[in-house]
Amino acid sequence: MSTGSAQMGKISVELTVIDGEPCGPSGVNMMTGELVFREFHSLNHWANKASGWMGPSDILVDASGKVCRNGDDMARAVYPVRIYRPFGGQ
Repeated sequence: MSTGSAQMGKISVELTVIDGEPCGPSGVNMMTGELVFREFHSLNHWANKASGWMGPSDILVDASGKVCRNGDDMARAVYPVRIYRPFGGQ
């Protein structure tokens, strides 16, 4: 994992790159350094990375706020889609 900064007007955004893929704003837990969320930027990205990135308790939420539960939901999702890991989740 690596991070970098991008200047967007007067707003500075820290970006995260995992396995060579941009993953949106940093989702790093400041206490543990572990990732709190990751982000898929396309259906193809999800198909290639989901098995290695997701745990059984993770929740997928698209950019419009809809929960994605299966491949059909991912095909209709508004990207980016974030993976949220509940506290204590694997």
